[in-house]
Amino acid sequence: MIKISAACRQQSKEPQATRRPRLGKSSKAQARGTARFARRARSNVTKPLRVSGTRGARRLLHAVERSRLPPKAGAGKRDSLLICVIVTGLVMLQSLVAVAEQPRPGTFVPEPGPYTMRVERSHFIPMRDGVRLSTDFYLPAGYPGSMATVLLRTPYNKSEADPLSDGRHAKIAGPFIRLLVSHGFAVLVQDTRGKYESEGEYILNKNYRVDAYDTIEWIAGQGWSNGKVGTYGCSYLGENQMYMAPSQPPALAAMIPQAGSTSIGQAGGFYGLAHDFSAGAIHLAGILQWHFYNLHKLYYRPPPGLSREEFLAVRGFYNPAPNLPEVDWDALFWTLPVIDMLDRAGGPKTDFRDFVTHQYDVTDSWWEQFDYVRDDEPISVPSLYIETWGDFTARPTFYLRNMHARTAVNEIARNNQKVIMAPGSHCTSEMLTDDMRAGEVDLGDPRFGHLSIYLDWYRQWLRGESRGVEDWPEIQYYMIGRNEWRASAQWPPADVKMTSFYFHSGGSANSHDGDGSLSRHPPGEEAADQFTYDPATPVISAGGPYSSGVGSAPYMDQRPTTSRHDVLVYTSDVLKAGLEIEGPINAILQVSSSAPDTDFSVKLVDVAPDGNAVNIRVGYMRARYREGREQQVLMQTGGIYEVPVSLNDIAWWFKPGHRIRVQVTSSDFPSYARNLNTGGRNFDETEWQVAHNTVHHSGAHASRIILPVSSSK
Repeated sequence: MIKISAACRQQSKEPQATRRPRLGKSSKAQARGTARFARRARSNVTKPLRVSGTRGARRLLHAVERSRLPPKAGAGKRDSLLICVIVTGLVMLQSLVAVAEQPRPGTFVPEPGPYTMRVERSHFIPMRDGVRLSTDFYLPAGYPGSMATVLLRTPYNKSEADPLSDGRHAKIAGPFIRLLVSHGFAVLVQDTRGKYESEGEYILNKNYRVDAYDTIEWIAGQGWSNGKVGTYGCSYLGENQMYMAPSQPPALAAMIPQAGSTSIGQAGGFYGLAHDFSAGAIHLAGILQWHFYNLHKLYYRPPPGLSREEFLAVRGFYNPAPNLPEVDWDALFWTLPVIDMLDRAGGPKTDFRDFVTHQYDVTDSWWEQFDYVRDDEPISVPSLYIETWGDFTARPTFYLRNMHARTAVNEIARNNQKVIMAPGSHCTSEMLTDDMRAGEVDLGDPRFGHLSIYLDWYRQWLRGESRGVEDWPEIQYYMIGRNEWRASAQWPPADVKMTSFYFHSGGSANSHDGDGSLSRHPPGEEAADQFTYDPATPVISAGGPYSSGVGSAPYMDQRPTTSRHDVLVYTSDVLKAGLEIEGPINAILQVSSSAPDTDFSVKLVDVAPDGNAVNIRVGYMRARYREGREQQVLMQTGGIYEVPVSLNDIAWWFKPGHRIRVQVTSSDFPSYARNLNTGGRNFDETEWQVAHNTVHHSGAHASRIILPVSSSK
């Protein structure tokens, strides 16, 4: 809210005849908007002039643009008033834009509604091929009318999400299920095809599109349904929503996919394929444990075809969850070949072998059988994408949001693709605390009231209640370091400038005791840096998503890593004023190798005055895929090759007195499976060779990292 300046108020006190000279016929139409605005200004000399919302801001801008009247003799005072009006209008417009881009947090502890929960377990919903999927119903007892429904489809055992239990997923989903039911929503939680109580065969990432469509339409056809269904869930449950969305079930009205962007098959340069295969290397620790603990294909359960009554009569005697053996993961990660690791671990059959085999060639027609998201697939509903900076799926999430805003089939969907990016790790947005740390990083109080935000989202889109969600900023995100929430109409924000920071050294950048440096100045002729990568002694993962498996700390001190001679280290001068980065981080390496194929890991690090060096983002690339994931080009001895490395996205503040550091090496184990440097397929090999690798940073071959530097803060 802006008040008219004192000078403008003084001008507005002049007699109207003085302020408003005669206008020619052609000028009258041009000035109507300005005259109306001027009348408002005169009527507000003692009270604030109000313009609400972005639409009001646009009208104000149009009025200012139309106010360029031709000069007239004796119109100086008129022009002075007009100038005041224009200046005031521009100030107001700037203020309104700032207001429009302010974050919109929810209520930290949302009030429960009046309804208690009634549970109906193990309803069998039929699919088009006759397979039935077991679904638990959580219903508001005594709700007087038809109900909107929120659907969760999980491969992780619906019983583990039961809000009345202590199941491993109840901590994440349970509080929101209880909140929804208390406000009169029906919540359905379903075992996906072939999992736990559901019939059929489980195949990773197959049948999700048609099964979700059939389930949603079945719900809409029930007498208790109001005909509108929303979807919800994180990780695999978020991917399920993305797989389903292009099928556009008529009853689908809104989605909240969380950490679901590995649903991308081949789109936008990403190759998620449910495993994040974009780098060409296997996320060993995370993927191996994911398959072992969650993706079994076989279960003990009653025979298919039982009625619900028959099933409930024997349900208590069966536990379809498998009894898994204890595994020494630290020992298993070191074994070869990779393809046989789960066989050595024991446990039920999974699809691990098929996926690891086929990730070697993403052009194989084998991939076409799955429900992955592809470029330009349309959706028809508003979507609220929930993510965390500590996960590895930030950049593809922004891509999905932008793609769906472009390809949406109606205006409501097109204008309501929103992102909320919190700090923290995978699927933890709803569990943020008022004094939060993530490994070595103090995150302050990042709570944002996610549950109340979700509730408003569904109340508007599923029940037609006006909750103002269409006015939420497109992107809301947490700036780590400053520890504050921000908002933007786009990602990266408009004031970001992609800025190159170049590697420099005298040829001895090995370890943090070397002579490597980092600056905005391009290099001249400089000696290259060399290191030896031996797969027998890889660099051990420290920080980053799933660096050593489930539960890994996302941010860790890197000094134990950078003490090694096979890690190149480039560090900037001390930042006197600090530096904010908001957006995508990419590195361009100019490399040579004695091996036909090897890997390159690039890590961006924040170095504090006391020397503590915390990882921000890590990127990885298998050199054979440097020209694109769909082609393999081996290296020749003596050649110099450009290797692009994506380090994902972040919003981070380097504080005054800190330094920017980049680490380069050829392994990050067990976060990624080791490259054996042979030029072979790696996943089925047991022998390796040592690689002698070189990073060039001369004028003709300038290695660098490109940071999204904020220019206005």
